[in-house]
Amino acid sequence: MSRWIKYDKCVPAEDDYYLVYRPKHEPPIAVAIYDSDLWGWFDYADDEISHWQPLPAPPKGK
Repeated sequence: MSRWIKYDKCVPAEDDYYLVYRPKHEPPIAVAIYDSDLWGWFDYADDEISHWQPLPAPPKGK
């Protein structure tokens, strides 16, 4: 099940790192920082990101 959230419908509620989909970039999937103080994504214009989702939990154990 996909957890991708369409960016033009919903913005992240918290400033954090997120997995983003940037259809005009190669590779199209990246990790980006959302910063509400900057009103959007750090290093990317709002129109460059079409979807986002929280990062997965890190692996457990060693």
